[in-house]
Amino acid sequence: MKQRIVWIDIAKGIGIIFVILGHISFFPISLKCFIGIFHMPLFFFLAGTVYHGGEIKTFVNNKFRNLIIPYFLFSFLRILFQLCIQIIKFHTNSNFNWKFILKQLLGIFIQLRGTEYGPGLWFIPCIFITLILYFLIEKYFKTKTSIFICIICLILGLLYSSYISVKLPWGCDAALVAVFFLACGHFFVMEQKKYNIKYNSFYISLCIITLILTIIFSQINLKYSGEIVGMYKGHYGNYIYFILGSISGIIFICTTSYLISSIYETLSSIGQFSLYYYGTHNIPLDIVLLFANKIIKNMNFNINILISLSITIIILIILRLLLPLYLYINNKIENYYGICIKNKIKEV
Repeated sequence: MKQRIVWIDIAKGIGIIFVILGHISFFPISLKCFIGIFHMPLFFFLAGTVYHGGEIKTFVNNKFRNLIIPYFLFSFLRILFQLCIQIIKFHTNSNFNWKFILKQLLGIFIQLRGTEYGPGLWFIPCIFITLILYFLIEKYFKTKTSIFICIICLILGLLYSSYISVKLPWGCDAALVAVFFLACGHFFVMEQKKYNIKYNSFYISLCIITLILTIIFSQINLKYSGEIVGMYKGHYGNYIYFILGSISGIIFICTTSYLISSIYETLSSIGQFSLYYYGTHNIPLDIVLLFANKIIKNMNFNINILISLSITIIILIILRLLLPLYLYINNKIENYYGICIKNKIKEV
């Protein structure tokens, strides 16, 4: 088993907290804007830091097992939860929306984010496509050429979102943008040994500078676009502000994670199982928000932040308690999947 890199797990843990906060309806828009400009690019960047190529069949099979099988598990679990909600509604007002459930089921396989055919969890199939795209670029082109191709992909993805903006299955349109950030993570790891800075004053300064820059770029982009930018909707606002805000936000989170890597084991634990937390957080969150949205009305900015953070902590505690059950189910599925692969090899 490969040794985990603590600061990467911490960065993922912080990213998961931002994902949950971003899904809380009454979390302040100005802070959602700050989070939205970089929190999903952060995950693609971090995926790049642990990227390893290899033989294409092995690579695709590993990514399918580690990403797509959990994606189907989480998606069916979420639809089961929605089915329970529909049954409760049926008993209260005799209104059972079969069409919605069927569209959500079909959406698991076509995953059109932002529509009725996108039952959440768009990031998982999107990063699967992004990893395969980068694998092909990195495998068949030299380093400098692959950098150039990833930049071209970024430009094409941004232009597509502005002038066509039709969501493609499994986030293929977002993958064009995402592959740039994944490539940045991979190139960062390859180059970091050349610039191995060990004194903390540099990282503290970098944290402060990039935090300020992220706030500036996110707020300017909010004024420019008039809405919260993000990869889910494919709304990026001003391209330059989005790219600079994303990069500065990624640097801020990564340097912060490096500085606290020896202190906060909890964040590292969340990051280690980030796929589980991402795939399951919506269910307990929806339940909590059913009650919270009725209680919280017209409260001030500071109270909303405090309640949002409290809800996030509650969700993380619930998911941590359910983690052993997930690990048990996941091990059973992985063992079955491994048996299926071995049987296919024997048949061949």
